[in-house]
Amino acid sequence: MGRDELIAIGIADETGHALSAVYCYYDPGRARLSLGTYNVLRALQYASHRHLAHVYLGYRVEGCISLQYKGRFRPQERLRGRADGPHAARWEPA
Repeated sequence: MGRDELIAIGIADETGHALSAVYCYYDPGRARLSLGTYNVLRALQYASHRHLAHVYLGYRVEGCISLQYKGRFRPQERLRGRADGPHAARWEPA
């Protein structure tokens, strides 16, 4: 791996109280480096530095192997229901 080689990109969106880790993509040949986990750790570090109360890791799809790493970070909440559904959407501890 060269010193100036781009192997991953993390895209985030900052609000007044939170950081949303919108997307992370990386060279699939570098999967062993756990770059998704590294991206989350950097997002947490950045949010702490900016005094942001929350970090949103984005969608975690059950059964999707490439998104399983998100489940290792705690605490977590899950959104149950839909804003346009018959019942009000609500956040619950995961």
